Order: sequence, then C-alpha cells, then structure tokens
Amino acid sequence: MNLDMIRPCLTCGLPLSEADTDLGVAAEHPLGARGHAPFPGLPLTDSDAKRVLRCHFCNGPHPVWMYETADLFTADDHNNIQEYANLWHACYRCADLIERLQAAELAERSLAASRWQVSGMAEKTLRLFQQALVQARYPYRTLLTVTRWPAAKLSADSLPKMRARLANLLRGPALLPQPLQGARRLLADGLDRGQLLWVDDENTDLAESVCADLPEAVITDDILPAPDGLMVWPRPVGGEHPIGAVSWTAHEQGWLIACYRSIAAVLDDDLMPQLRQDIGWLLPVHVEYVSAETVIDGSHPLAPAVTTWLLIDQTIAEVAAVPVSSSKRKSYQRGRAQPPEVKLVRIKARTQPGRQPGVSSGGSTRAEPDHRYWVSGHPRNQPYGPGRSLRRLIRIKPVLRGPEDAPIRLSTTVRVLGSIQRQPSDLK
Repeated sequence: MNLDMIRPCLTCGLPLSEADTDLGVAAEHPLGARGHAPFPGLPLTDSDAKRVLRCHFCNGPHPVWMYETADLFTADDHNNIQEYANLWHACYRCADLIERLQAAELAERSLAASRWQVSGMAEKTLRLFQQALVQARYPYRTLLTVTRWPAAKLSADSLPKMRARLANLLRGPALLPQPLQGARRLLADGLDRGQLLWVDDENTDLAESVCADLPEAVITDDILPAPDGLMVWPRPVGGEHPIGAVSWTAHEQGWLIACYRSIAAVLDDDLMPQLRQDIGWLLPVHVEYVSAETVIDGSHPLAPAVTTWLLIDQTIAEVAAVPVSSSKRKSYQRGRAQPPEVKLVRIKARTQPGRQPGVSSGGSTRAEPDHRYWVSGHPRNQPYGPGRSLRRLIRIKPVLRGPEDAPIRLSTTVRVLGSIQRQPSDLK
C-alpha cells in the first residue's frame, strides 16, 4: 500500500485527515471547522503535497511528526464555541518545543508565522490553546511519511549507517503509518541480515531509461539478488513517485518489500543531528507483501527495483565489493566489529568493441538493432529427461535486447489513470 495517499479538501486546499465515525471512516479538517464541510479530492501529486502539507503551528514546509490530542475547544467573549481536530502536524523545530513543554515559545513561533494580526483576546486565546495542546497531547507521536523531502546526497560507504538508523527507527517507540505497524519488526530483521547493494550512476541511468517501459515481469527467487537486502540508488528513480531505496525480506508467502525516499539536510544545523539520530536518511513511503508469481509492470511502484534486479540477473550489471574507507573501518574496529560488506551494482564492462550498425557478429547480413528495447517474458515448454522427450513449462524473464552501446528506444506508450472521456473531434 502506498503511504502517501493524502486527500486535499477541494474547497480550501488543506490536507484532510481521517476520523472513525458510526458510519465508517470520514474525512475531516485537521485544523477544525473551516466554515464548510470537507470536500475530499483525489490523492495529492508531489507538487500538490508540497503546497498543502505544512506544519500546523508555523506553516513550515517539512512536517515530521503527527501529534494526537484529546478534543480541544475554544470560546470567545460571546461564548461561541470552536471545536478543533485532534491530529496535528509539527515540523522538527515545533516538535522540539512540544517535547520540551515550551508552550509559550511555541505560541510565539505560531504568532510570528501567522499571516494575520493577532492581538488582545485572540492572542490570549491562542496562547491558552497552545498550552492546552502541549499538555493534552497523548504520550506518543506518529512519523509522517508523506513529507516531500529534497533528496539527500548519499554515498556507498555510508550504507551500513543508513541501514542501522532505519532498523532503529523500525524498532523504536515512534508510531508508523498503519500499513507499516504490523510489518516493522519483519522489515527490521530483514535489514539486519540482508545484503547491502549500492547502484552506480550508469546503472541508475539505464534503469531510469527503461523502467517505465518494463513489460510484465513475474517476481521469483531467480531475479532477487539475495533473499533479504537493501538497495540504494545515488538519486531518486521512478517517474512521478520517485524512490531512493528499496528493501526486501523473505517470509513464508513471498516477500515484504518497502520503498524509501531519502531526507536531505534542509533543517537548521542544530536540528539535523537529532533528525539523523531519530530517523536517519531513509523514510518509508510504500510497503506491500508480494507473493511468488506476482506480476509487476512499468506502472507499479516497485518497477525501479524490479528493473534493476533484472539488469543484474541478465549480467548487464555486475556486483562488486565496495572498499570501506579507513575512517569508517577504524570506527568499526573501535567498536570491535567487522565493517559490513557493501556491494556495488555497476554496468558490466564490455568485452568487445561496439558493433557497426547493420552488421552482426557472425558476418551475416541481418541488420543489427540500432537501439535497446525490452523483450517481454513468456512461458516455454522446456525439453528435459531421457532423449529430451519430456516437457515442463518454464517462464522466461523479460530481457533488455540490443547492443550495449546503443541508445534506449524512446517510449511510445501512453498510460492513462482513470477513464477517457471521448470528445467530438475538432478535425473534420
């Protein structure tokens, strides 16, 4: 399930939260009544979410934690009652003030960020409200996985530390979105024993080029580099909803696969060390259980991972060990531990010079393709047994064909999400 299914109110544009009612789950404004009923729209795109997903206290662009409180009300001089929602998004600075019970400083920060002049009774009400919110919050907080952080600059030799912080987050006290809650222990255990893979720039470019056109591919043990693992790209891949890393761990029905975005250092210098300690570099954004024989194509969130696995499986990419820097090696030695092995996924070196277009290696006149393209997977009756007289059905995986030095064929596929409303043609 994708974790970033936020829906905005089409009337005011604010992100809506969900509340349990007698009739089921209903949408509500997280900031309380807005003078109109919630009007839920479709899930937000990346650009929309950047616009509306803000800290509820200072309107900052990178909310990190969601706090839950008891029901809160305010009343003015005319005894008009204002009821507020009980879910509150907080950026790291505001969350730090809440954790330290600094309600007065939180109110000052909210007043400074307000676009309206607040004074007199309104200011007093806001200060009392902030104090009540800090005191009435429940003793837990939930990590927001929908914040669109700028991508971080990651390095291969930092991969063990990334994994350690991610495992600590999954085992830590912070609540996670519901799809992750029941899977967090399994994910953490898989990270501990998994293989670490770093994808180089050239292989990332190739995966990005062919990912959207990936034909239907079946998830099997054959295409996975290891039973458990964590694979990180140097930059996000995946089109509209890019990811920076993927982890997978085996279980009895198949695999638990999670996708992550990276978190760049965009906070104040005094906040970043604590963020790296509490969360790390990777933020989960998609998780699902995948059974054997699940079919994935280029429109699926797991397409970047499956594409890279297929490139490794086809020996277009090769896997080699990454040397550990001396500083990190000494750090592990001080802790009396061996540095974890990190493996680099890189384009396999060519063993022969590039071919001339229109000439094959065997000297025949059959034209050589001038581009690279996917060949779809398909079933095949494989001969075996005495005299190859028996047959068994096997599945051939999708293959990227064409000369290694040839460009990728431009896609002519148009994917439409939703239905097409046919309009009268203007060309008559």
